[in-house]
Amino acid sequence: MPSNKHASYSHALKPCLKPLVLATVMMVTSCSSRTPDGLIVVSRHGVRRQFPSSTHDFSKYAPGKTFETEDKDWGVDGSMGVLTQHGYDAAHLMGKFQGQKYAGDGLPLDSCSDMFVYCEEDMPRDEFTAEAFFKGFTEGWTAAGGDAAVGSCPVPEPHFEEVEYLIDQGSKPRGDAGQCRLGSEQEVQGVVGKVDEWTRLLRSKLQKLNDVLGCCDRSLCPADHPEDQPCTLMDMPHVWDEEHWYVTFTGPVYAGKYFSEWFLLNYLNGMDVAWGELSEEDVMDLAAFVTEYRHFEFDLLAARPFGSALLMHVVAALDQMETGENLDAVAHTPDVKLVYYAAHDTNLLYLAELLDLKWVSKGWQPNHTPPGGELVFEAYMVDGELNVAAFFDIATPSQIRELTDLSPSNPPGRVAITIPGCSQGEELLCPLSKLRALAIRSVDAECITPPELVEYVSDSWAKDAVVLQAEAAQGGDDDVVMHARVTPNMGQLLVGLMMGLAVGGMAAWGLRSKVGAAGLRNRGGGRDDDNVELLRDGGP
Repeated sequence: MPSNKHASYSHALKPCLKPLVLATVMMVTSCSSRTPDGLIVVSRHGVRRQFPSSTHDFSKYAPGKTFETEDKDWGVDGSMGVLTQHGYDAAHLMGKFQGQKYAGDGLPLDSCSDMFVYCEEDMPRDEFTAEAFFKGFTEGWTAAGGDAAVGSCPVPEPHFEEVEYLIDQGSKPRGDAGQCRLGSEQEVQGVVGKVDEWTRLLRSKLQKLNDVLGCCDRSLCPADHPEDQPCTLMDMPHVWDEEHWYVTFTGPVYAGKYFSEWFLLNYLNGMDVAWGELSEEDVMDLAAFVTEYRHFEFDLLAARPFGSALLMHVVAALDQMETGENLDAVAHTPDVKLVYYAAHDTNLLYLAELLDLKWVSKGWQPNHTPPGGELVFEAYMVDGELNVAAFFDIATPSQIRELTDLSPSNPPGRVAITIPGCSQGEELLCPLSKLRALAIRSVDAECITPPELVEYVSDSWAKDAVVLQAEAAQGGDDDVVMHARVTPNMGQLLVGLMMGLAVGGMAAWGLRSKVGAAGLRNRGGGRDDDNVELLRDGGP
């Protein structure tokens, strides 16, 4: 491979990092030769077809317009769920690039057992994205001169057992008494503020979308809407949705999210877009509805109940990399150096919320988690301790649409991410001990179900107390000192509670769960297991 193979992409020795507008986000602009000791990839599935909608009647939102509603229109044959063939091919190209990159970086893979995949059962769009990625990865690995034994590996068999608790989007309550749930109407309003103000904030984009759709039928507007004025998206009310777990408020912003995502998926899938009325720039501008609506649904209110298990599982996987000792909390063995989670944008968003991660990728909206996007954790042993560097990797919109071959001279986008309170130095390395402490303080332990992971969390609380006391001893600020004084008692309490749960449950735990859940109602009727691939209107 060329000596400047990673000149604009890799993270190795000491990259020169130039700040972007967001203080916590940096673009990698040069690389060096530090060798990663392990790699964790949390990936969203590839491009899928848009889901049919039970909320949006096309004849009312876009009178006279036609939409691609058949699988064949999207290149979907059903064998991969709603993953399109185009989406599969794009994931393959991304995998090939990553294989080339990490073979060149010296990732220590030397056998097929060094790679492991976690995937939710009965979720073919995730499983086939993983297949495409690893087919590409081994091809790229071989092309870059990596170990031949790895280049000839078959796709790793996905591990399904208990993964539903890790790749959990929030379709049904968790916890001993269902106390781990999505936000109530009042709680969501407490996050987004006065809901109707979002119509004002997004008015120019709503107007653009309204004009493209030719919206709206008068039945979508309030009964008292003036007869002499047209009904538009901006005139629609916001209404709380009790029925669907993946929706909070219907109305202008949710309609904007659904239809803008339709056009975005059209674009990424190589299709005609919006009857020729939108440019790529327009499509990506309207994609702001997709990211802005996340404030209404997949924010910290949802991340703690439904992202806690995944975050602690990722930390446990890193812990096992550091010690080389088997941890019951994870299903893979210590020799695994590449751990891949086949997930959804929801899961990436939950991790981002819990760790306060932010990024802006080339061509995309801030904190966008597009199809094929990857939250990557590179692991390095530094002076006897594992350190982690975090990145968000995603091809540009045009690279995905055109199925561009990715290479060192035409790489996908990569953003180096600061983990606030942990990342340090030019390489933004985060010591595992600090990452574990951050994670354990961010999660909701009640919402972690697998017993082995519960036990790991209880052990981590004890380690967290040690880290905080060390920070306080070194003369940290008042907040750290206060936290250090309080946390040991909290840690002891939760260790007792969790250990009690792990060996059979404690009455106190159950009582606390029931009290916490009293009078609270989860949105929606749970997951539609008869139609797993069509869980939401335009969801992850």
